[in-house]
Amino acid sequence: MRAETFSTTDLNQLQRQLATWRRRQSGRAPLPEGLWRAAAQLARGQGASTVARTLHLDYYKLRERVAASAPAVGVAPEGPAQAPGAPRRPEFVEVKVATFPEVRAGESVVELCDGGAARMTLCLGGDTAALVALAQSFWRRPR
Repeated sequence: MRAETFSTTDLNQLQRQLATWRRRQSGRAPLPEGLWRAAAQLARGQGASTVARTLHLDYYKLRERVAASAPAVGVAPEGPAQAPGAPRRPEFVEVKVATFPEVRAGESVVELCDGGAARMTLCLGGDTAALVALAQSFWRRPR
């Protein structure tokens, strides 16, 4: 029996492959392990919610697969060292509290940086919804 190879780089391609696999099945067969691995890999980059919704998978099962396949943060790997140049996940987020003389009472100043050269400093007057929206657009932008 030929093992299925599922796309780990394109969500739409994986969706088509899953639809084809489902059409070939009769009754309720468990999803192939290769499909779960491909979905988990895509979910690490695109988010478990997006992948689960697009592929009609159980969000909680997918989230468990993503967590199980991700390396533990802050724990030294038991196997070979991480490949040079591989992106690292942040181990923590530092929140610095600073005072700015030009900031009035009720305002907030937040500086975002992506670990590289990109920085964004926001000075907002209590509008947390705007702060969240701007921060999300900063983190989700293409790099």
